[in-house]
Amino acid sequence: MQSTPFSVRLDAERRHLEALAARADRGTVVSSAAMAQWVDSWDTAEELPPPEPDILPSP
Repeated sequence: MQSTPFSVRLDAERRHLEALAARADRGTVVSSAAMAQWVDSWDTAEELPPPEPDILPSP
């Protein structure tokens, strides 16, 4: 199995973070309350799926 060169992985991570930043700039984000609820569910019998954005831009 051949690994992906670090520079390729780094470029992919940079593009992903830029896309997330653009989404946040538009006002579409996950609230800290939703994130905290999700993290608190880790390692429990009722672990929650990752939260969807719950703060959306005003129409």
